[in-house]
Amino acid sequence: MNKFDIDKQTLTDLNIFDAYGVTRSVFSLFNITSTIKGHDKLMDVFKSPSTDIKVLNERQELIRYLSGYSGDLYLDRTNMDFVESYLIQNGRPKSYSRISALVKSIN
Repeated sequence: MNKFDIDKQTLTDLNIFDAYGVTRSVFSLFNITSTIKGHDKLMDVFKSPSTDIKVLNERQELIRYLSGYSGDLYLDRTNMDFVESYLIQNGRPKSYSRISALVKSIN
């Protein structure tokens, strides 16, 4: 993915992120994420803007789709954080030690 560099002063001048004295940053207008990882991903997108036309078109199409979505989609933050942590493990459950199994069976 092609990226371009943007310095801190420019980010401040454009009010991209929250800063002292800024009541509404550009990031805060888009940050309606429900999960920690969602917030982190959005922050990555804002900190690393792309110059790749394919990536930009995909993002634009996704935003268009989501803004037109009229169904109910409620995702509980706690459950989504759990799902995200599971997905980070690449779909493999953590190994369960024999000690943990013994303690669980005693309890």
